[in-house]
Parts: sequence; structure tokens; C-alpha cells
Amino acid sequence: MNNTISILSGIDQPIQKLQSNLYAYLINKWGLNDNTYSAYGRCYRNKVTDGFRPEAFIGGDYKALVYDDTISALSFFGLVDPETSVQGYSNETVALIFCIDLSKVKPNNDNQMLDEQAMNDVIDFINRSGNGFTLKKKYRYVDHVFDLYSGQWKKDMMDRVSKYPKFCFRLDLTVPYNSSLNQYC
Repeated sequence: MNNTISILSGIDQPIQKLQSNLYAYLINKWGLNDNTYSAYGRCYRNKVTDGFRPEAFIGGDYKALVYDDTISALSFFGLVDPETSVQGYSNETVALIFCIDLSKVKPNNDNQMLDEQAMNDVIDFINRSGNGFTLKKKYRYVDHVFDLYSGQWKKDMMDRVSKYPKFCFRLDLTVPYNSSLNQYC
């Protein structure tokens, strides 16, 4: 399911545009559907008892994002400090994080480098149609993918995605945007 928000402002506008376009592309490319791919826009880095975890506003409350065997792919965005801003225009770095089951997004493929193929599907889309986003860095080692987060959530996620065919990666993207632009729907 492509989880979008109805009231957008600032950085959420370009993030949701990329999120929706990328979701439509990957549903087709990876043969997924609303039940097998959960995509989220910008998630908050919320403090919990033992650290920080990503949380999305779902059903009227903030809930931790969790990847499990019921879905083939999970993606979400997080903000990376610092943001630079000059005269109402900002240049923001965002982390786009994916957790996927390679056996489900690249089925019937004899190539053993499915992790690289899946990551390149996303990178190629961003390079071609990324709505102003530019790739800055990419991370494929699970401890680096989740370095914005800590505590039990991070430990649990690392346990879930650290063995093939599970795979996670993070793309740090930059995007210039008008930080004073608000949209009310």
C-alpha cells in the first residue's frame, strides 16, 4: 500500500511525489501489489525508552514501522541532519530506506547478485525520474542502513533483514525545495 498524507508542506511535497512515482514503478517492475509492498513518506525519528525508531502516522496515531514476512517490500524516508537553507530555499538530505525479500521481488532469477539488481532498479528510477532528487550516498550493510535509529527496534530490524534472501539498503538523496511553500488540501 502506498501510504500518503493529504496535507503537505515543505519537504513532504517532493518526498511524496517521489514516493508515489517510485511506488507505481516498483509495483510493475517487481510484480508487487498493495498487499505486498508498504511505502511510506517521511517518518519521524521518535524517541522511545531505549533509543530512536522511525514512526509513521497511521490510523490517527504514530506507529513504529516493522518489516516482517507478511510483505515483500517496505520503504520509507527519514531526514538526515543538517538542512541548509538560504532565502527560503532549502537543500535537504533524506534517507530512503528499503527492506525487501529478494526471493519475492526478483523471483525466478538465476543471477546471484539480486541485491545489486534491486538497489539499481531504485537508483535507475531516481536518476531518470527522481523529481529533483540526486543520489548522494548508498548503504548496503545493515548496521549502516539503520544508523539513524537505535535500541531494540534497530536490533530487531537487523535480525530480520541481515540474512539472504532478506536485504535492506539506504539511499541518501538531496533535494532542493522551497521551504516556505505550503499546500493545504
